[in-house]
Amino acid sequence: MSKKKKRPDYVKEMCQRVIDRIDEELLKPEPYITDEDRKRRNYEVPREILKDARKEITIMMKVLDKEKYMPSYTHFLVDSYSPITELGKLLLKIELIYEKNT
Repeated sequence: MSKKKKRPDYVKEMCQRVIDRIDEELLKPEPYITDEDRKRRNYEVPREILKDARKEITIMMKVLDKEKYMPSYTHFLVDSYSPITELGKLLLKIELIYEKNT
């Protein structure tokens, strides 16, 4: 049984794309969220989760080994936010890419 080939360059590239997308989102003015939006979870990923995710993705790029480091931001993302937006899905996807390719 052969071990799956690791793809560190691919993981780094994808992590950088996600960091760039997070930075783009953080540059935007903070939107006003109504109580109805909160109830329906109809808003972009909260900034605190984005900031934490950015830090953890930076660590992922340096470590490149799921046995040594796995991010925890996805737990907060799933528990406190419905990841139905493009950015929410991207944050979940990068963890899977990291897990499968390191």
